[in-house]
Amino acid sequence: MQYIITATTLNLRNGPSLNDAIVGSLLNGQAVDVTNNSNPDWWFVSAIVNGNTINGYVASRYLREIPVLTAQQLNPHGVTAVHYAKSPESNRASINARHAPLSEANLPQRNIGAGATPATKITDVYTIVNFLDVVNSARYQPTKSTYCNIYAYDFCYLAQAYLPRVWWTSKTLMEFAKTPGYNPTPAYGKNVEELNANALYNWLDEWGDDFGWVRTYDLTDFQGKVNDGRVGIICAKRRDLSRSGHITCVVPEANGFVAHREGVKVIAPLQSQAGSKNKKFFSEDWWVRLAKVFSNSGYWYHD
Repeated sequence: MQYIITATTLNLRNGPSLNDAIVGSLLNGQAVDVTNNSNPDWWFVSAIVNGNTINGYVASRYLREIPVLTAQQLNPHGVTAVHYAKSPESNRASINARHAPLSEANLPQRNIGAGATPATKITDVYTIVNFLDVVNSARYQPTKSTYCNIYAYDFCYLAQAYLPRVWWTSKTLMEFAKTPGYNPTPAYGKNVEELNANALYNWLDEWGDDFGWVRTYDLTDFQGKVNDGRVGIICAKRRDLSRSGHITCVVPEANGFVAHREGVKVIAPLQSQAGSKNKKFFSEDWWVRLAKVFSNSGYWYHD
């Protein structure tokens, strides 16, 4: 269970008393995982500090629980997720209907039910990556354009983490705001519009938390969250908006595929992408290497 630090600073100790040695210091607003709260005054917690995981005891009175929000609490605006209608041509072997979700039979999915374990979710993610087969599937092959956003959408769609391929127009969003229960039918070019990677960065920044995406700034924590069966994305927005941004899928470390680390610190998470070069698995900090061409970049994960 996650809690947040309410003190200005909070000492982390190697035992449950003020007499025990201090092993670290936690700052106001930092999230920690409580792993043992059997002692009402001193709880054993796990936290990430400067990319490293540290464990110890803290005074429980300085912790506040981070609530698990309902769908309505996550999205109080009443704006619904939107997918364009499926088309028989929206499949891995076709270059048509890329704005629509995959329509093939027996699509694999990540099990997000209450009984799903991290190991099950990880297996499901690898099944999805292998099914999409980004290196060989016609749907993602680069031409004059690249299709990182299509691949990220399909990956998240099967992983049951909402990422838009099309999103409501500004006028339609205004209608949601003034009409309770508004439930329009998506109409391409009328009330929905396609999102490229630049627009996806804006969407994640503005709407991501309404649809379950959590932004993080620590790559070690990020890869750790994904290794527990979550899904992740890295998205970057171009300075020159006439050029494409980029988005990659972050996947759990398994089956011999690993993130790039310096010691225990993650420098580049394990990713999968479509782009100028399609890659099933890779670990590269491309948003750092190409920082001059991007105005913004960020990391998000989803349960």
